[in-house]
Amino acid sequence: MRAVDSPTRIRILKSASRLFYRKGVRAVSMDDVAHAAGVTKMTVYQHFRSKKVLLIDSLRARQEERQESLARYIAGTAHLPPVERLGSIFDWLYEYWTRGDWRGCPFVNAAAEMAPEEDAVRKVALESKVALRNSLEEFAADAEIPDPEKTADALLLLIEGATTMAMLEKDPKAALRAKAVALSMFQTRDT
Repeated sequence: MRAVDSPTRIRILKSASRLFYRKGVRAVSMDDVAHAAGVTKMTVYQHFRSKKVLLIDSLRARQEERQESLARYIAGTAHLPPVERLGSIFDWLYEYWTRGDWRGCPFVNAAAEMAPEEDAVRKVALESKVALRNSLEEFAADAEIPDPEKTADALLLLIEGATTMAMLEKDPKAALRAKAVALSMFQTRDT
């Protein structure tokens, strides 16, 4: 097992990710992370040379988890017609957002909190959006939607708008409203 995959490193990443998300990046100290992970502060620094590195690595780990979760969800919708399958992305969001600890997009939250000092955090947040957009394009192509590139752009904008509204309204049903818009957009293209 490589050092980067060690159980201790993974535990630190998960603990930091939870704390950054719940409390905000600036409110979390390396002592807080060490305590939550059940390790010493020295151990945290042995794995991550700075809080910035820990934040960026935790965001990248969260992005990988999100992409894997979405891919698993979409794979589980193989029985649906292609357009409904594509629309089910919003059901996945709704399920995610109804968890008790959801408080908006972790990538946008971190980028906004750290702006303008930390452009590296903004870049990681942008990478997460590009990865999501690329997945959406792949799903649209698989669903044989005409112009999957434009469809992916439209879906990403719907997702981002729904994410903002769900967080501000404290109502995850914004995902279901966005799904209705997406499905009507697909129907309009078919006619």
